[in-house]
Amino acid sequence: MNLKEIAIELAALTHLKDAIKEATEELRRLAKDELLNVGCDMTKAFVNNQEVAKISLITRDVDFVITDDKAFVHWVKENAPSEIEEKVRDSYKKVFMESLQMGANDSVYSILNGLFVDFVQLVVKEPYVSTRFATGGRDLLVQALHDRRLTSLPWLNSYVQSARKELD
Repeated sequence: MNLKEIAIELAALTHLKDAIKEATEELRRLAKDELLNVGCDMTKAFVNNQEVAKISLITRDVDFVITDDKAFVHWVKENAPSEIEEKVRDSYKKVFMESLQMGANDSVYSILNGLFVDFVQLVVKEPYVSTRFATGGRDLLVQALHDRRLTSLPWLNSYVQSARKELD
C-alpha cells in the first residue's frame, strides 16, 4: 500500500469513526429518553429473531457534591491536616514550562529568573499522525463512498473478512 492509499483509507476510516461516534451518542440519547418514557431500564436488540445485544439504562445513585471548595479545604485543614497536599496551579506550571531554555552542556534554565533548574529535562516526543479534513472533504468522502469510487479500503475490508470468518 503506498502513502496515497494509506492517506485516503485513514481519511475514510477517521470520518466513519467520527460519524459513528456522533450517531452512537444520538442513539444513546434517544434510547435513554425512550427507556425513561416507557418506564423500563433494559431492552434487547434482535437480528432475525436472535438476540444480539441488551441496551440498558444505567442509573446512578445519589451522590454528595462539594459546593464550596474553599470551605472544604478549610474544614480539612482543621480536621485532617495530614491530608492537605502542596500543589502548583496548572496555569503557573504552563508559564514555567514555556519559560525554559536550553543552556550549555544540555543544562536547562528559566528565563523568568535566569536560574538553572536540575529537575527538568528535555524529552523528544514520538511523532504521531493527525487527520484534518479539508473544507467539504468529509462530504466528498461520503459521496465517493456512496458512488463506490473508494473500493479499496484494505483495513476495513480485512476487518469485515475476519469478522465473517469468525461467524463461519
